[in-house]
Amino acid sequence: MQMKDFGTAEQPIRASRLPALLRCPLGAVLEMLGESEGGPAADTGSAVHYAARALHTEAKRDVAAALEAMREHLPDYPLADMGTADQHFRACARDPRNADANVVLCEEKIVVSLPAPEGDSSPVVITGTLDQVREARGVLTIWDIKTGGSYEGPEMLAYHAVQLMAYQVGASLLLKRDVAAAGVIRTRDYLKTDRSRKPKPGPVFWSASWTLADAREMMDQVRRIVGDIRMGNVRVSPSAENCKWCPGSGVANCLPRRKSLKLISA
Repeated sequence: MQMKDFGTAEQPIRASRLPALLRCPLGAVLEMLGESEGGPAADTGSAVHYAARALHTEAKRDVAAALEAMREHLPDYPLADMGTADQHFRACARDPRNADANVVLCEEKIVVSLPAPEGDSSPVVITGTLDQVREARGVLTIWDIKTGGSYEGPEMLAYHAVQLMAYQVGASLLLKRDVAAAGVIRTRDYLKTDRSRKPKPGPVFWSASWTLADAREMMDQVRRIVGDIRMGNVRVSPSAENCKWCPGSGVANCLPRRKSLKLISA
C-alpha cells in the first residue's frame, strides 16, 4: 500500500481502526499494512454480535433460535469461547431494554466519505459495520455492543469514541435522519458480582455526552490526519498505552520502520 492511497476508496479505513489512528498514526498505518487484529477475545465478541443480530432479524426475538444461529456460524469466529459468548448473549436477551428495543438498523455496513484533504483530490473513505441504531421517544441512538476489555463504561466510551462517531455520521447519512446520540452496551456489566460473589450487575448502558455536531467535527480531524499521512508526514506518539498492542513493538522499532517506509516529510 502506498501512502497516497491511505483512506481512499481502494484502501478505506475501518472505523474500528480510527481510535488507533488518533492515538498514533504510525501505529494505525502499520496495522493496515500487517492486519494484526484477531484472537479469542475478538472472536468471542463476534459470536455475541452474531447472536444479537439474529435475535432482531431471522430469529424474530427467539433466544434459542438466535443461539442456534450463533453456533451454526462457528467457522466465522473459530477462536471464540462459546461458553462465554452464550453467557453474555443470554444476559443481553433477558434484558427488556434489548429484547423490546425498536431496532432501526442492525449489523449494517456503512460508508463515510469525507472531503479530500487540502492539496489532495481523493476523498477520505471510512467503512465499518455498526451494531445497532435504536429509536426511543423519537431519538435515534447508535449502540455499540462491547463484550471484552477491562475498561469500565466511561473509559470504554472514551477509548472507542472516534469509532462510535464514525458510525453516528455514517448512520445519519444512510437513514437521512440525525442519529443524535451514541452509547456502549457493556455486556460484562451483566455478569458483575459483589465481594460475596452474589450478582451485582452494573449499568450496562453507557451514554456518550457528545453530539452529532461533535462527531462531524471529529471526522474533520480524521480527514486532516489522513492528509498528513498521504503526504508522508506520519506522526509517532509513543506511550505505555499506545505501544502496548502496536505491531511496531515500541518506539525503538517503529522509528526505523518509519524511515524504511520513507514516512517522513522533507
